[in-house]
Amino acid sequence: MNDEIREFLPSRTRIQYEYGPDGGLSQAIEYDGETSEMKSTLYTRDPSDTVESVSDELVTALGKSIVKQLKAEKTAQPIQRVALLYSAEHAHCGLPANVLLAPASEGDLNPLDWEAYSHEASWPPVARIGKKIESLHRRILVVVDGSEKYAHEDAPKPYRDVLWRVSRDVYEALVNKKRIVSEDFAVFPLDDHGDVDAAEDVRQSLPSDVAKQVIAKAES
Repeated sequence: MNDEIREFLPSRTRIQYEYGPDGGLSQAIEYDGETSEMKSTLYTRDPSDTVESVSDELVTALGKSIVKQLKAEKTAQPIQRVALLYSAEHAHCGLPANVLLAPASEGDLNPLDWEAYSHEASWPPVARIGKKIESLHRRILVVVDGSEKYAHEDAPKPYRDVLWRVSRDVYEALVNKKRIVSEDFAVFPLDDHGDVDAAEDVRQSLPSDVAKQVIAKAES
């Protein structure tokens, strides 16, 4: 360890991980790197957590929060497209990492090209709901990581399934809100590295007729 590293380390956050007898993560505690004082408990294992139960909680929290945020994005309304940007390979970066918007006023774009989206919603949320989503995100990462079922998957389906379900909930909540969204409104997850089938994300997230229109536009 050289002097440069010694100078750098005190400014960093320190996280202490504790593991149970079964080898699974039981608790993660964040400490201030300079004072060594405890800042917060990042994770505490709930024995009742399953992939399904945590997914259900996360879908509900994300759906409500995204709908609320889209309603607040006045400068992008009516909204034509919403892309829930994520990384299939690095789910720890966020589910979703960003929420991208395309206003109807800006005309057509390739809906499967995330770089074509002109607006970015304020994300992730802050305050109490932000902390709740952050906590649920950690919990689903832990339960999926500890599941033998998904041990050999590069892009575990539970993460994509959460975003498919969130997209469906957001679509149903806003599709008839004509001052907020356009007639051809669509919302779906979009992987930022193209590691998965983008068309499948669209098909799993929208009514079949709407999904076909989005995919056709991407292929035109």
